[in-house]
Amino acid sequence: MQEACHIMKDGEILNEKKKEFPLFKGILYGDKILSAKLSKRIACSIKHLPLRLQFFYEEDVIKALEAGISKDPTFVLEGEIFIEGLMQAEGIEAKFKKFLLEYAQKKETKMQAPTPEQVEQMMIEKMGELPASLKSAKELDSRFLVEQAMSSKFSMQDEKNPFDPKTSMLIALATSIALGSSECMKEQVKMLKKMGLSKEELAYLIKIVKHAKSSVVVSDAKEAIDTFLGS
Repeated sequence: MQEACHIMKDGEILNEKKKEFPLFKGILYGDKILSAKLSKRIACSIKHLPLRLQFFYEEDVIKALEAGISKDPTFVLEGEIFIEGLMQAEGIEAKFKKFLLEYAQKKETKMQAPTPEQVEQMMIEKMGELPASLKSAKELDSRFLVEQAMSSKFSMQDEKNPFDPKTSMLIALATSIALGSSECMKEQVKMLKKMGLSKEELAYLIKIVKHAKSSVVVSDAKEAIDTFLGS
């Protein structure tokens, strides 16, 4: 087993076995020797902190310039320039402690459920108006709006969702078509058009749903087929 204080390999994860810790991605840009030195310094400085950190290296000067890198080496954390130059261990530890504190605060804020009024306003801003079914649900119990928002938050909008927003919405539209939810179809297509939905994409989505639904007929007919063949 390697000690934490070593030059991190490309793709290696610091504190990898600590699955309960959040995982972050860091990219080291610049000279190979200096980047390796900074990776070791980072690993030594934060090995005791509650996080996992995956290291990657990028030596391509063009890619570095495109990423806005001006100093050698530079460490980019979660897409943001985080450390420039060979910062001392104390400074590295302090920056990561601040980063983790802000991360925890953001996470706590995200976990707080919005009010029905906030959800309604958000939906109106996004879709132009509150869908008719949710208007009725709101009259019955306004908490239905919050439940709808939280369901979306932990599925389509979840940060761990492996699908991009457009793909997620396409999946939702396919489901709405299969279930026959015209109201959902209407709103989803509106949003997909803003995401660049093409005529071909919509046509093939419908064809795929049609194929899937028609395949169910054979599955549903299994009892009839088995009864006939067994008689």
